[in-house]
Amino acid sequence: RKSFDTFYGPTHIDDIDESLKAIHVNHYASLTRNIHTMVTANRPAWEPVAVNTDEETQADTQLASSLLDYYMREKHLETKFIDSVLKALFLREGWLSLDWSATSGEIYGTTESGAPIYEGDIEVNTHTILDITRDVLRRDMNHDWYIVRKFKNKFDLAAKYPEMLSRLRRAQEA
Repeated sequence: RKSFDTFYGPTHIDDIDESLKAIHVNHYASLTRNIHTMVTANRPAWEPVAVNTDEETQADTQLASSLLDYYMREKHLETKFIDSVLKALFLREGWLSLDWSATSGEIYGTTESGAPIYEGDIEVNTHTILDITRDVLRRDMNHDWYIVRKFKNKFDLAAKYPEMLSRLRRAQEA
């Protein structure tokens, strides 16, 4: 909390005298951003490695390399990494969550009822220490469970889950 308040703290000018002004500069945020710039200056260098030497596995490593480059470039994955590093610098932890969104991507067909079928795609989100709940007494990072808080538009949720419409309306009233 103190780190967050200091990072986003006020930068203001106070009147000391009619002719003099004292400027308060947020040095903590400046130093943190400088460290952030040095840490994230180079792009991550992906190099998938095959576990054996057969031809199919070698082709899979080339596909993996191409997919990683695509997601870094087209889906702005690098921006998410950089944002997560900044959160980790001033909040002690920065998190990324990767989810599969079945309703993303282009439509490639329809169901018998006429509903669209999407290709699907990954959804990458950054989170702070306040968004992740886990067993804090466990000292290693091999947790059995995590609870991730995400903010979603209630109208998008109502469109995606029409059977939950009454519960969403009740939540709106509360």
